[in-house]
Amino acid sequence: MTGSARITALCARARLECPELALGDDALGAHLVAIHGDALAALDLDQLHAGDLRLVAACLQADPAALDLLDRRYLRGLTGVLRTVDPSPSFADEVIQVVRHKLLVADGATPAKLASYAGTGPLGGWLRVTALRTALGLRRQNWREVPVEDRLAMVEHGARTPHQDVAHAQHAAALREALTAAVATQPSRMRTLLRYYYLDGVGVEELGRLYRVHASTVSRWLSSTREAILDETRRRIAASLALAESEVESMLGLSGSLEISLGTLLRTNPGK
Repeated sequence: MTGSARITALCARARLECPELALGDDALGAHLVAIHGDALAALDLDQLHAGDLRLVAACLQADPAALDLLDRRYLRGLTGVLRTVDPSPSFADEVIQVVRHKLLVADGATPAKLASYAGTGPLGGWLRVTALRTALGLRRQNWREVPVEDRLAMVEHGARTPHQDVAHAQHAAALREALTAAVATQPSRMRTLLRYYYLDGVGVEELGRLYRVHASTVSRWLSSTREAILDETRRRIAASLALAESEVESMLGLSGSLEISLGTLLRTNPGK
């Protein structure tokens, strides 16, 4: 059987094994060549997991149906194996988000990890290994449920008065404690989003592809989360200082100067 006939046969098998997707045979063939290169001629294509390769190729093209299938068929099922590392449901949620990011988002010149799946073994097993390695790595780094808490800062936006600057200096510890607690009240999904955006520098376009929504939706999520954190910080400071929230705003000018500035803190404190 010629090389093209062998690829045609694999594509036919892939359609049978993964019929939910609309990926064309030409796209799958190009994906095979990109993965295996010159080694493709010597491979026994009958041994490759054709349906899994079809799913991966479609995911790398950001096909919404493929991304949904990847989640439903594989990623959601990783919770059980991750509990062998840490039984906390929140830990599993965080690891799956990290794995999804690694699988689908390129890191500079390094392609998305899903592009390295060669089809020589089942995709499910390959993903379980990836998830376990990620989980163990995070545990070694003392991963915490709220990874952004120690990287928060109040930054100057030029909107405070001199009196407010003095008040900020006087109450710096209380401000930081309130801000940290306010972040902790946010859902796990939003804390992960903040970590990607502020710590990892992932832009709204990439986050949109990762979460399978439009970039404008990610922007709204970030905006509403910042506003919720601001409100909760203001409330906690008011309780701590026994003041009305309006008095806190007048004294500290939070709405004009409070921001989660992870990038700034990491640049100025790279060892933290």
